[in-house]
Amino acid sequence: MKCVGVIGTGTMGHGIAQTVAMSGYKVILYGRRQASIENAMDKIRLSLQKFMRKGIIRYEQVEKTLDRITTTTSLNEEMSAASIVIEAVTEDVVIKKDLYTLVEKKISDDTIISTTTSTIPISELQEGLNNPSRVIGTHFFNPPQIMKLVEIMGGKYTSHETLTFCVDFVKTLGKVPLILRREIPGYVVNRILLSMFLTALDIVELGEATPIEIDSILKYRHGLPMGLFELADFVGLDVVLNSLKILCRFDKTFSFSET
Repeated sequence: MKCVGVIGTGTMGHGIAQTVAMSGYKVILYGRRQASIENAMDKIRLSLQKFMRKGIIRYEQVEKTLDRITTTTSLNEEMSAASIVIEAVTEDVVIKKDLYTLVEKKISDDTIISTTTSTIPISELQEGLNNPSRVIGTHFFNPPQIMKLVEIMGGKYTSHETLTFCVDFVKTLGKVPLILRREIPGYVVNRILLSMFLTALDIVELGEATPIEIDSILKYRHGLPMGLFELADFVGLDVVLNSLKILCRFDKTFSFSET
């Protein structure tokens, strides 16, 4: 495998594109607008420069990584060369399924479709596709160019070959794959984090502690790199809210009040 497609230029998209390119693969980075692509490339350059200043990589590695990334606003021919296409678009079932229907027409028969969804069941995303066996979940953590863990989860139709391919691929990125034994909405880590976040919100609403105090306890007492409220700000409160809404469809323990 020499070429990887990445669809989406947001935080996860450009972070995954950088990670894959740093691992020696050619990357085709797709964005709907040229402006979003340019913004993504600027962030990749900035991240690589930070790595260089910290002595993680050398200057020539920065240039080689950037040279491996090709950008496009078209899904016509470019993605056909990819062995795997990693989707990192908005956490919306309709948007993702519409995208897969389009992508499936543009890629080769054996190209894997990987989704970075953090909450949507893979089986739901597989529905209506001509070849649902090649669709799988690869949940990278933010920021993906730094975080080592990747949760891997198949759906109802995911083939063993697809699972094996993704596990091997993730390892080549220097990541640690965690294979889920069965399909779980929200995977494992997000279910734990969101449960903790809802509990923390209750504590704040009851006036028992402030967000800063809760984050301080988790960071300095339990050694977490980021507090729950810091993490929510980092990924976006809108993303957290949407994730909770999706999980509520499958598990009412994630019910919450928006007031």
